[in-house]
Amino acid sequence: MNYTFRLRGRGRRFEAGLESRGNVLRFRTDWDFFARVSRLKKGEKYSFGFLERDNEGEMTILVKRTPKH
Repeated sequence: MNYTFRLRGRGRRFEAGLESRGNVLRFRTDWDFFARVSRLKKGEKYSFGFLERDNEGEMTILVKRTPKH
Protein backbone atom coordinates (compact mmCIF):
# COMPACT_ATOMS: atom_id res chain seq x y z
CA MET A 1 0.00 0.00 0.00
CA ASN A 2 1.47 3.38 -0.97
CA TYR A 3 0.73 6.48 1.07
CA THR A 4 1.71 10.04 0.29
CA PHE A 5 2.67 12.16 3.26
CA ARG A 6 4.41 15.40 4.04
CA LEU A 7 6.52 16.66 6.87
CA ARG A 8 5.14 19.64 8.72
CA GLY A 9 7.29 22.72 8.35
CA ARG A 10 9.32 21.41 5.44
CA GLY A 11 6.65 21.36 2.74
CA ARG A 12 8.16 18.21 1.26
CA ARG A 13 6.02 15.39 -0.01
CA PHE A 14 7.05 11.74 -0.01
CA GLU A 15 5.47 8.68 -1.47
CA ALA A 16 6.42 5.46 0.23
CA GLY A 17 5.27 1.89 0.57
CA LEU A 18 3.85 1.52 4.06
CA GLU A 19 2.42 -1.54 5.76
CA SER A 20 -0.60 -1.00 7.96
CA ARG A 21 -1.18 -3.17 11.04
CA GLY A 22 -3.91 -1.86 13.29
CA ASN A 23 -3.02 1.77 13.90
CA VAL A 24 0.70 1.25 13.19
CA LEU A 25 2.27 2.18 9.84
CA ARG A 26 5.63 0.68 8.94
CA PHE A 27 7.90 1.55 6.00
CA ARG A 28 8.22 -1.22 3.40
CA THR A 29 10.05 0.84 0.76
CA ASP A 30 11.83 4.18 0.40
CA TRP A 31 13.03 4.48 4.01
CA ASP A 32 16.61 5.32 2.92
CA PHE A 33 15.40 8.17 0.70
CA PHE A 34 13.06 9.49 3.40
CA ALA A 35 15.80 9.36 6.06
CA ARG A 36 18.34 11.12 3.82
CA VAL A 37 16.16 14.04 2.73
CA SER A 38 14.76 14.39 6.27
CA ARG A 39 18.32 14.53 7.63
CA LEU A 40 17.74 11.70 10.08
CA LYS A 41 20.98 10.46 11.60
CA LYS A 42 21.91 6.88 12.35
CA GLY A 43 22.02 6.19 16.09
CA GLU A 44 19.60 8.98 17.03
CA LYS A 45 16.06 8.22 18.18
CA TYR A 46 12.99 9.87 16.70
CA SER A 47 9.29 9.86 17.37
CA PHE A 48 6.76 10.09 14.57
CA GLY A 49 3.31 11.53 15.12
CA PHE A 50 0.28 11.49 12.87
CA LEU A 51 -1.16 15.01 12.64
CA GLU A 52 -3.91 14.87 10.02
CA ARG A 53 -5.16 13.40 6.77
CA ASP A 54 -6.61 15.65 4.08
CA ASN A 55 -9.54 14.93 1.75
CA GLU A 56 -7.21 13.35 -0.82
CA GLY A 57 -5.75 10.96 1.76
CA GLU A 58 -2.41 12.75 2.14
CA MET A 59 -1.10 12.49 5.68
CA THR A 60 0.88 15.07 7.62
CA ILE A 61 3.34 13.64 10.13
CA LEU A 62 5.58 15.25 12.71
CA VAL A 63 9.11 13.90 13.17
CA LYS A 64 10.87 14.83 16.41
CA ARG A 65 14.30 13.86 17.62
CA THR A 66 14.15 12.22 21.03
CA PRO A 67 16.57 13.95 23.45
CA LYS A 68 19.52 11.88 24.67
CA HIS A 69 19.56 11.07 28.38
